[in-house]
Amino acid sequence: MPKEMPYQQSRLRLLQLLLGGKIAALGIKVAGHCTYHGVSLNVAMDLQPFERINPCGYAGLRTVDLATLGVRAEPRDVAALLAERLAAHLSR
Repeated sequence: MPKEMPYQQSRLRLLQLLLGGKIAALGIKVAGHCTYHGVSLNVAMDLQPFERINPCGYAGLRTVDLATLGVRAEPRDVAALLAERLAAHLSR
């Protein structure tokens, strides 16, 4: 068993306990001397396509959204709050 496995398994258990699954993603790409980045937060969406993959490579990790967790919010409002919080933390 690779050394990373116990750590990865404990992270998977922590994610499942805290959130019930994966709720957000951060992407970074470097190509042609340019960097691209993006962030997503699942608000209220069709989660069925995600049942066929292993999010972040973790078998058994579900993809969830805020609605699954009982949070009812408009995507526009969530986007504004996420942008505000990210800007505040990144400007420190």
